[in-house]
Amino acid sequence: MSSACAAGNDYRLEIYPDGEDGRDYVLSVYLDGTGQQLGSVPLEEQVEYQRLLSYGSTLVAVGNLTSYPEEYLKLNSTLPNGAGSVDNRDNYTEMSVLNIYTLDGDASQPQLVASHYQAGTLVDAGVTGSGVLMTVTDKDLYEGEGVADYLTESIPVVYDGSSFQYLPSGSIFIDGEASVRDCYTVISRCDLTGPAAFTTVAYLGDTPEGVTLSDSGVYLAQVLEEIEGSFTRVLRFAADNIRSLLRSDRLEGRIYDRVYSLAGGYSLAVTLPDGQEDTGGGILLAEATVLDPGLAAVSRIQLDWDPEWSSLYWDAGQSCLVVQTSDGTVTVDLSDPLAPVTR
Repeated sequence: MSSACAAGNDYRLEIYPDGEDGRDYVLSVYLDGTGQQLGSVPLEEQVEYQRLLSYGSTLVAVGNLTSYPEEYLKLNSTLPNGAGSVDNRDNYTEMSVLNIYTLDGDASQPQLVASHYQAGTLVDAGVTGSGVLMTVTDKDLYEGEGVADYLTESIPVVYDGSSFQYLPSGSIFIDGEASVRDCYTVISRCDLTGPAAFTTVAYLGDTPEGVTLSDSGVYLAQVLEEIEGSFTRVLRFAADNIRSLLRSDRLEGRIYDRVYSLAGGYSLAVTLPDGQEDTGGGILLAEATVLDPGLAAVSRIQLDWDPEWSSLYWDAGQSCLVVQTSDGTVTVDLSDPLAPVTR
């Protein structure tokens, strides 16, 4: 993504690449409705910006670093003085930055008020209706070519406002059922209604199959591969306390797409059959499971699923699940999570 935009407080804001190589980015402010440019400011170099978010007079520019900061590279090696290792970490740059600006004062010149760095490549970032900024990144664990000799490749690193620090062990959750544990999912939270202060946690396990941001928090879908088939487990880090983690029971099958957010803190997980006998004519049974705010299953809806013809999409505006098959379209209305209606 080469540009991003957001609207708020009667202004339209854009980030776009500038310069011959397209690697220098500019944040521009326009008067909404007229298109008049009020001003622009250059952004941090060595960042490929992916998102521009807004809440009131606050802006957040989110991007991936193209190379690591020097202070990060100076963090300790697991070998004394780096003996016997070659520092190839910049070949695998995986770090995101969030720059927070304010439009208070001179709106034509957004002022940088805080920066936050966190390990991993950006997966998603968003702001809840109450002004909570949540950001999710993925940090792979590498082996070989020198990078595994550095603790930065084994423990997630964040910037705490003054220096780069390893995440403390109390902020790292380890998936005891993961088959590989080859990826950290790093999640940060910042309340934009007050002074910028970030809380960051990490989840060590397999790479999530789907990530969802909602007013309730951050949902992850983890797929467990076992001899008897695939299972899905839903996890949620709460928006009001990112250190609060809930896990659902196992759901049979593999998650389709991601977890969908419903009203009242409820959620929906659609799993596709894995290793089941078909019901005749090649038709299998998919299952849509409604989870309550505590991630307990409260209802299950079985849907015919033809692997060759079926498709599914979530209509967030109508809170409807739409399943298209060779025989027609089935719609599941989930505007009331406790009383789904199938048409």
